[in-house]
Amino acid sequence: MENLKLSSIYLSEWGQRLSVLLTMLTGAMLVTINFTPLYGLFLWGQNLGMLVGESNAVLWDDYHHLLAYLEYPWVRSLEMNLPSSYAALQHYQDVKGWFLVTWIVFIISLPVTVRYLRKLKQQKRIWTLQRFIQITITILMGLFVLMGLNFNRFFITFHQLFFPGKTNWLFDPQNDPMILALPELFFATAFGLCLLLLAGQMYLLYFLGKRELR
Repeated sequence: MENLKLSSIYLSEWGQRLSVLLTMLTGAMLVTINFTPLYGLFLWGQNLGMLVGESNAVLWDDYHHLLAYLEYPWVRSLEMNLPSSYAALQHYQDVKGWFLVTWIVFIISLPVTVRYLRKLKQQKRIWTLQRFIQITITILMGLFVLMGLNFNRFFITFHQLFFPGKTNWLFDPQNDPMILALPELFFATAFGLCLLLLAGQMYLLYFLGKRELR
C-alpha cells in the first residue's frame, strides 16, 4: 500500500512537470506564431512581393488573413489575394486543427502549471526541477543541431510526423504562390525562435532553483 502511494505521488509529480513543459512549449509556439514582425522582416527585407507579382502590402494583408483563419475557430473560410489550390486549402485546414490543439493544451495546462510552480516556490523546491530542466535543454540542443545541419530534412520529417500519409503540404508554386512568400529561412527562424523561447523559460526556472540552493 505504501509503495502504491509513493508511485502515485511520483506519477503526480511528473505529470505536473509535464504540464510545465506543455505550457512553456505551447506558450512559446503561440508567441512565435503571433509575432508578425518576424514575417515583416522577411517580407520587406527580401521584397517577397516581387516573387509573386504582388506588392508587399498585399502579402502582409494575406499573411494576417492566413493567421486569422488558422487561429480563430469562428473563421471558417480563407480569403487571400493570392490563389490557393484545393490541396493547399486542405493543408491549411489540417494546420488549423493543430493550432487549435495548441491553444487547448495551453489553456488546460496553464492553471496546473501556475499552481504547481507556486507551490514549489512557497516550499522553496524549484531546485527539484533541475534534472527535468537539464533533460529538456539537452533535447532542445539536439533539435538545434538537427535543424542547423539540414533544416530541409528536419522540415520534411516534421510534416511527415504531424501530417502522416498526406502530401498536400508539398505546394506547387505555380498553383500556390504563397509558398514563395513563405521562404524556408522564415520557417527556420520561426522554429529557432520557438526553441529559444522555450529554452529561455527553462533557464529562468533553472536560475531560480540555483538561487534557492545558495
